[in-house]
Amino acid sequence: MSKMNIEEILKERLCKEANGTSKRNIVFWYDTEKEFENEIANLAFEGTKIITLSTNNTFSVKYDIEVMDLDSNYLLYAPFEKPKDRENWLLDIQKYSEEFSTDRATYIMQRLGITDVALREVIERNIKFFENEKRFKKLEAFNLTRYDTRSLEIAIISALAKLKIADFDELIKVLLKEYLEGKDDLIKNIIKYSSVDSFYTHIKQRFGYKEEIFKIDEFATTLFYTAFSYKYEGKLPSKLDRFKSPRINEIVIFISEFLKDKNYKQVVEKYSRKFEKVLKIRAIIDEVSTDNFVKCETFKLIDEIIIERIIESVLGGNREFNARIRIAKARRTSLWINSFKNEYEAVINGLEFLRKLDYLSEALNAESLNDLYSMYTNEFIQLDYHYRKFYYYYDKVNNKDVLSKLKKILENKYVKDYLEPTSIQWSRLIENRGLSSLDCTLYKKQSDFYNHFVSDYVKKDERIFVIVSDIMNYEVASELRAELLKERRAEITLKAMQGIIPPHTKTGVAPLLADTVITYGKNEGNAIDSSSTKYRKKILLETNTKSLVISYDDIKNMKSSGYKAVFTGEKLIYIHHNASDKIVYAKSPFEGVEIAIREIKDIVRSLVNHISVAKIIITADPFGVVVPRAVTSYRDQDEKEDLMHGDASLQEMVIPVIEYFDKRSNSFKAKKVEVELTSITRKLTNKISSLEFFQTKSISVKILPLNLLMYFVDAEGKIVSNEVMIIIDNSSSIPKDRSFKKKFLLKDLRYKKEEIYYLVFEDEDRKINRIVKKIPFCIDL
Repeated sequence: MSKMNIEEILKERLCKEANGTSKRNIVFWYDTEKEFENEIANLAFEGTKIITLSTNNTFSVKYDIEVMDLDSNYLLYAPFEKPKDRENWLLDIQKYSEEFSTDRATYIMQRLGITDVALREVIERNIKFFENEKRFKKLEAFNLTRYDTRSLEIAIISALAKLKIADFDELIKVLLKEYLEGKDDLIKNIIKYSSVDSFYTHIKQRFGYKEEIFKIDEFATTLFYTAFSYKYEGKLPSKLDRFKSPRINEIVIFISEFLKDKNYKQVVEKYSRKFEKVLKIRAIIDEVSTDNFVKCETFKLIDEIIIERIIESVLGGNREFNARIRIAKARRTSLWINSFKNEYEAVINGLEFLRKLDYLSEALNAESLNDLYSMYTNEFIQLDYHYRKFYYYYDKVNNKDVLSKLKKILENKYVKDYLEPTSIQWSRLIENRGLSSLDCTLYKKQSDFYNHFVSDYVKKDERIFVIVSDIMNYEVASELRAELLKERRAEITLKAMQGIIPPHTKTGVAPLLADTVITYGKNEGNAIDSSSTKYRKKILLETNTKSLVISYDDIKNMKSSGYKAVFTGEKLIYIHHNASDKIVYAKSPFEGVEIAIREIKDIVRSLVNHISVAKIIITADPFGVVVPRAVTSYRDQDEKEDLMHGDASLQEMVIPVIEYFDKRSNSFKAKKVEVELTSITRKLTNKISSLEFFQTKSISVKILPLNLLMYFVDAEGKIVSNEVMIIIDNSSSIPKDRSFKKKFLLKDLRYKKEEIYYLVFEDEDRKINRIVKKIPFCIDL
């Protein structure tokens, strides 16, 4: 250590602000080798007295410091070995002073604030690491408050790996990543500047790796196989026992975090694929029931096989749809869900379609138009909904071969078992009655829309907005209403009207604009032309001078000031939302529907937020109602053949009307469902513990699902367990159906029974303030 470094360190210690009750700084410097005996006279520090100690002056020094001079700082230089406590006449002063040493290991310990002399051996074993100031400062930047052999060695290796924090798990991830990529930078640096044997020892202790000679490939195999075997229910090949570690908790938690770490996405996928083959996972799984491995997550292959088996069961005529839906829904929290989200959502909706079709098949026989209309609005729209959602997610799947057979079954069922029977019923009921006599006493006619829904607001001079969309069939409107209820504090109703026959492009939305007369057939040339915004505005102005017709495209990018400028003073405003373009130009027609729903939600949000609109009506363009491919009589085929519009089918004859009344009361606000811990105990006595929970309410339009993440933390907020993810979305009204158990694994740490730990509930969907609940626990192992 150079004289310059010594002077800087001494100056820092002597001239710093005194701590505690002392008003000054006193430093003892033991120089056993007398290296600086001749230099001590050349040192000088402001406000500091420098004294060279000897065997003859300790009493006088003690008297000066404790009696004669209570203000000065002191540097006490001893050119001899530090005496034992019983021989040290200045021990009482030394206890409230600092020590300085030019010995490299001692200097390092002092600089790091290490007082445990047992760690000197660790410092000396890693002495090469400290020869570089950048490495030293990197270690200091970790700001460790407590040191032991393990934490110090991990911090040293973390600095070599250039980590942001001293983190053993992150070191293992770096080690595995480098090995997979054919690199060994970390190991080389450990060998050169630290102790690779110590590093391997820490790995063996933490993860229970059994082999005497450390091999990274076998270690990685142990990690993945142990994690797999933990959740596998059944007997595994005995020849693989050598890869099963007794340190289950540590490995399961590590693998879970590794698979979720976005920084290692490609690495974990490659390891997963590699060990699927090495361990012959498919051969193991092919011999057992899905129940044996349904909870396993380690390998990507697991989800692929589960999806395959679900589809195979449908192809084989198995009608246990509920059981397979439960399996598919349970996999939504799998560690590989980001790779299979679209597949599972498609499967779930496909199975829901088949399940509902199964029990609705007997309801397809209607005795009257009223019955048929009622069946559609209450039951059949669920078939259309799940069919549409299946296609939406199917179109987003990269490998469509997996779902192609299920798609073929659904298409066949949709047409043969749903559309054709309802079309036959429809045709039978209207036979000999003519198009103009399709009267349904349950619903108002669409030609009465203005008089029934709009005219009262006009008469009272109240402002009313009407959104007219050509995407808005009754099934889509039902989803839109549910989405609006989730987001808005509002009273929102969905009603049905009987559509106009036949819908006509030129006539368009005329029946919605005013009390007008529509003609068809031979008099078609005299029909009111409302095919453009210009003609629609003309119709409105004839009945209300404070009216406006505007297109969604004209307002979609408008800011608050623009809304105020355009709509101020207007009382009757029609916003035409042309969604057919979304269907034509979207990646798929079903994605076009999703885009259209989002756009209408944006219109509502903007109207309420920018100009405080209280009343909004959302309905369908009489001409443009878009429905899935169907058996129809008046078809005007769209550019996307999967969806049709302009028809007299049942789906197009049931016209939706959403009435939106904005409210400020929280009683109209949708809320996430709550979960309660029902286990009586608040003490964990085992490293593996099961706790019982209860979903307090069933899911409804105003009680929303919760993506819940649960884990245990210590008083400082450090996670000490595995993370448990669950989607709380049970709609059962039976309380016992909403109870569930979850298993928690504690990390291998030292737990103090007198300290408080917490079970944390976290809402995964929140961007801020994610923690919704913390329950105190005692851990006494």
